[in-house]
Amino acid sequence: MGEEAGLTAHTTNGSITVKMAGELNADFRAHTTNGRIRTDFPVTITGTISSRRRLEGTLGKGGPEIDLRTTNGSITLTR
Repeated sequence: MGEEAGLTAHTTNGSITVKMAGELNADFRAHTTNGRIRTDFPVTITGTISSRRRLEGTLGKGGPEIDLRTTNGSITLTR
């Protein structure tokens, strides 16, 4: 992911898997209705955790937005 690039992936009936190398600095949003969210990167959460199916926070120092959403599937952000 470049310094200025962001990443958006939305689907209705499927899982989302994103593989990233090295350190990651981004603002992170993930939401699923019927699935789980898993990340290999530490996430700093601001505010409260309202659901195990929604995760919003900062990866590393923050930066470009990673926005991942699905209805019927899981979300994985892996190294």
